[in-house]
Amino acid sequence: MDFAENYTCKSANEIQSAYWNTTQVTLHLMVTYYRGTEGNLEHQSYVAVSDVMSHSTSTVLAIISKLFGNEMLYLPSCKEIQYMHCWTDSPTSQYRNRFIFDAIVNHESVFGCQATWNYYESGHGKNVCDGLGGTVKRLAEESV
Repeated sequence: MDFAENYTCKSANEIQSAYWNTTQVTLHLMVTYYRGTEGNLEHQSYVAVSDVMSHSTSTVLAIISKLFGNEMLYLPSCKEIQYMHCWTDSPTSQYRNRFIFDAIVNHESVFGCQATWNYYESGHGKNVCDGLGGTVKRLAEESV
């Protein structure tokens, strides 16, 4: 999972003043990999769109809680989640701090499965979420 650069919303028929009064949204991207019922590796992509502009730990935990809590986590050919391995970059303001560590320790009691959190080396966090973010922004632009 990772935050994308904020997306600037646009309208199809903007008036000139819309250029100076833009609205942005936060995009938090997640890609899940799992073993399907046949044992093959499958994936599902998720994009959380929020008007909260803070790329903070509380935003990350709210998104994860929403994903698990409302059963939005849809893995079509997976019976149940037994273990979760998270891979993220490592800014302390988002993913590498005491709040995330607490969430990992209590993950099983809160979400029903154990978890680990893995961090990319600083400056080396390029992953599938970067491509997903670019695709989401391009599709949004095309639809406008």
